[in-house]
Amino acid sequence: MQWWYENDGQRGGPVTEVELLALVACGTVKANTLVWRDGLSEWTLLRDIPSLAAQLPAEPPPLPPPLPTGVTSKPGATELRDVRSIQVASTDDAPSDDRSRNNRSVANAVTTPATWYRYFARQIDMLLLSFPVIFLAFMALGLMVSTELAFKLLDPGVSTLTAIVLLCLLGPLTEAAVSTAFGNTPGKALFGLKVQSLQGRKLSFGEHTKRAYRVMVYGLGFYLPLISLFTCISQFNQVKKDGSAGYDVGLFRLQERNLSGPRKFMAVSAWALSFFALVGLNAYDRYETSRIASPKSWTNPTTLVATTIPGGWAVSSEANAQGQAIHIFTKDADAVQVVFASEDVPQSATLEAYVAAFVRGVEANMTVSPKGDKAIVAGHGASVHAGALLSPNAPIEVTFVKRANTVWRTVAIRHGAAPNSPSIDALRTAVFLSVPRQ
Repeated sequence: MQWWYENDGQRGGPVTEVELLALVACGTVKANTLVWRDGLSEWTLLRDIPSLAAQLPAEPPPLPPPLPTGVTSKPGATELRDVRSIQVASTDDAPSDDRSRNNRSVANAVTTPATWYRYFARQIDMLLLSFPVIFLAFMALGLMVSTELAFKLLDPGVSTLTAIVLLCLLGPLTEAAVSTAFGNTPGKALFGLKVQSLQGRKLSFGEHTKRAYRVMVYGLGFYLPLISLFTCISQFNQVKKDGSAGYDVGLFRLQERNLSGPRKFMAVSAWALSFFALVGLNAYDRYETSRIASPKSWTNPTTLVATTIPGGWAVSSEANAQGQAIHIFTKDADAVQVVFASEDVPQSATLEAYVAAFVRGVEANMTVSPKGDKAIVAGHGASVHAGALLSPNAPIEVTFVKRANTVWRTVAIRHGAAPNSPSIDALRTAVFLSVPRQ
């Protein structure tokens, strides 16, 4: 059950009965304070409501009247001094028209709990605050720890677990920092909500942090799908019943303001936009995961010969510093990359001469052994050379194939992968199949 109370002519609340009694205990609400709840026809003094009056602290009886001057007590007792009673002004003596004015100023601002607004505001804050922080944290981990870890974080299973851990650690801190700096979060401000202490003052960073972590535990269930479902339903029902979530009782209260029609439309539209944006991102992520996991056809833009790329490889193309087209094949699950490119050479140039020139040309970025092993790749005679990237440090394997006046090459990079990777061999064979044998 929710209560509203008068505080210096302004409406306070809503608060639960437990929170109202806490305000009585700290002196913010007194026996002669006007209060109201659903079911009361008008604002009423707190002491006139039996259920609340019974919880008021006991008051001593009036002092006895002063004794006449010169009167003494019984023999052997000291003389009593003249006692003056102190009269204390009370709002009970205020004119009735003043009480009517207070009734009108507070009752006109009364609203009912907007339970769904809290849910909508939380979703908007998650999208605008938590997700960007998680994305930046992912990038920072990949750059600061290792390239291998960056690849591992892209694996769906690892990335989901990592995202939950980062949300639990960083999400509440981000929300607390924004609330302290700007006085509110975007979602709550949009829906006219604001967290305050039971006394109606602003929260400190520590209090914002404490509440945010309590929300994460008791309201969001550590972001674990099944647990989160039950905790959200439980808190939703408690707010709907009592007007206050379990993580706020006795500590905080959520101030709610009346929203105009246009403001409600704008707020709900913003939530709908964020909701469909999340749905769209999830759908695109599932589509990309499914597309990458399946074998796909890829056409070599130079030879226009199609080949089948094994499942699990993502394909992208760009130009290197020399303006040459390079094609990058990445397999996040194995933390490997294969760069496929070609370069025109004179018809008379030998493969050995090209390899020697390549080794000298890339020595600022990688080391490549000038001596390689002969091999057959996709029916082509190839020269395979070991080496390593200088930054980040990672083993590589470079394969050269010469056809007519063109040298084709692959640079396979193993970011923490095993020395021999069957997935790299399968991809290398697939791309060299796009090179004609004649």
